[in-house]
Formats: sequence, structure tokens, C-alpha cells
Amino acid sequence: HWRPVWRDDGETERCDTFDVAAWPQFEMLLKAAISGGFVAANKHGVPHLAGDGYPQRVWAWIGDTLHEARYTQNRVYHAFPITREECRPTDQGDRLANAPRWRP
Repeated sequence: HWRPVWRDDGETERCDTFDVAAWPQFEMLLKAAISGGFVAANKHGVPHLAGDGYPQRVWAWIGDTLHEARYTQNRVYHAFPITREECRPTDQGDRLANAPRWRP
């Protein structure tokens, strides 16, 4: 059900810059998104997990912009905004509307 769609059209998303003091908010947002099930899964609902059990992709809102956090080989999450509709994950039932949200 949840599958990110990626099209490499040569354009890149611009990531917002946040003060280091906001990082604890991002950690809480990430935890809420994972515990809420806003993670990438196959068509049977089985989450895509890294070898150490962390979800490979997680979605949450920062302000009015959907963000995707990807678990990297370095065992950290890197998040970026999804501003183009064609880059959003498949979202049957509009579940992403209920993903955790932080308003900076």
C-alpha cells in the first residue's frame, strides 16, 4: 500500500534548515510516525525494515509540508520535503493526512 514513487527528472528538493535546538522535536515526530504506522510497507501491509529492524521510510508533516525520512546505511534517518505530488507515496485511504505533524 505504501510505496514511495521516485522519478529522477534532474530536479532536487530543497531541504529546510532548522536550528539544532529543534532536533528533539524531530526525534519525537519520527517516533510518533513510526509508532503510528506511517512507514513504508508492501501490498500486504508488511513494513519494509532495514536489517536492524528500523523502518526504511517514514512519513510525517513539518508545517504544511509532507516529509519522508529515509533510514541510511549509517543507521540514521535523513528527512526531506516532498513538495511534488508525483513524489508522494501511494496513499490509499488518505492515511497520510493523519500522519504526525509538527508546526515550527
